[in-house]
Amino acid sequence: MSAAASGPTPVRVLMVCAALAILAILLIYMSHRDASSRVDQVEALMVSQAGAIADVIAVSSLHGLEAYNLYDKELRRNAAEASGAVRDPGAAAAATDSLAAARAKLGPGHLIRTLGAGHGVRYVVIQNEYGILAASGDVTGFPLPGDDPGLRPLAEGAERITREYESPAGKVFEVARVVSLGSPGDVLLRIGLDNSILDDVRGDIRRRTLMRAIVLLFSVILASSLLMAWQRQSTLSRAVTRIERELRAREAEARRSEKLVAMGALASGVAHQVRNPLNAIHMIAQRLVRRDDVTADVREQAGLIRNESARIEEIVQQFLDFASPRQPALKPIALGEVVRETVDTAAAAYYGDGIVCDTRIADLDAELDRDFVLEILENLLRNAAEALAGSGTLRVSLTRDENQALLIVEDDGPGVRPEHRDRVFDLYFTTRPDGTGLGLSLTAQMVAAMGGSIALAEPSAFPGGARFEIRFPLSRSSR
Repeated sequence: MSAAASGPTPVRVLMVCAALAILAILLIYMSHRDASSRVDQVEALMVSQAGAIADVIAVSSLHGLEAYNLYDKELRRNAAEASGAVRDPGAAAAATDSLAAARAKLGPGHLIRTLGAGHGVRYVVIQNEYGILAASGDVTGFPLPGDDPGLRPLAEGAERITREYESPAGKVFEVARVVSLGSPGDVLLRIGLDNSILDDVRGDIRRRTLMRAIVLLFSVILASSLLMAWQRQSTLSRAVTRIERELRAREAEARRSEKLVAMGALASGVAHQVRNPLNAIHMIAQRLVRRDDVTADVREQAGLIRNESARIEEIVQQFLDFASPRQPALKPIALGEVVRETVDTAAAAYYGDGIVCDTRIADLDAELDRDFVLEILENLLRNAAEALAGSGTLRVSLTRDENQALLIVEDDGPGVRPEHRDRVFDLYFTTRPDGTGLGLSLTAQMVAAMGGSIALAEPSAFPGGARFEIRFPLSRSSR
């Protein structure tokens, strides 16, 4: 698994934060719904209580009036008792007082005062359009029904209204409805219940909501902290992995450079020792070719000696060049453009119709030697073309990896045998009969001269093929 895949990317972090935010919103919404449900339940209970009181008042008032009327009829029919004014004025007065006392106990006023003294009931008021007809206790200051906008729905046909109301008796939960009490006709019954129950419920809900919010806040902070720590740890792990990789690459590059320097010094010494006798051989062969007193066969053999000595001279010069490498002229270049041009040129020179070249090249700028980059890429492309032998797929990619440019040349050819992987950059090492063993050595030397690194990596896109990864610093400060 790559380092990038082992830790949270910015997209993953945003997704986790969004999930936490959605969870917080859901919890707040559920808490709000729970709170609203509890308030609704309490209000429903209070409405039920007020409805029961109203029903008791309405029913008892009707029964009281009916009893009063029956009692009155009975007194009138019994002239001897009810017409006490003729025979006994005192008895008539006593009967009237008895009738009034019975009417007082049977009417709504006594019941209203009794219910108004109950627990949780602040007032019970009966009103009509002219004022208060009956009330529990000393209740005054209520506006007429027509002057109270909150009671207007009752006049429009509403069965009842419920509200939290700042009444003359204080803040209450009021339930109002129209009831029929017989002789007064339809009247307005207003029952004010103690609002402290609702206030207590709301206070409890606020406390619970606050505790939930605090727990949720700390949970989100903890989750965010863990996520950030995870991200920092992943970033640190990626940085450590990158540093370890670069360190291994530098160590391998240093070992390779030491080997190349030693080989270069040896090659330089051999080249200087070989060059003088080689020049003599070349000059003798040249003279033999020009002489007229030699046979054609001798002249032909002398020409072969001259040509082969010239070829050896080229190899000697390569050895000398390797022993005394050129120094790069680092300048800002359009690296992506250079890579594209080189690939296009190589495709025309080395690749036939049987080779597919896939390029994925980013537009990057870097401080490098343009000629070095051309030579490096040409060597790798030529090696890939020779490995593919006219048929296969080649992929060239250029991407940015932090402060480096990553150039990858990969093919689906036979690849490099495991026993040869550690020697591919060694001087004179080659697996081709016509190879010199200088190409990849010179390539590694030029890459190192510009502060980069080259490695034969494990195949990725084409299992079994060869994959060369070159890392160039994008600027002098990143070397």
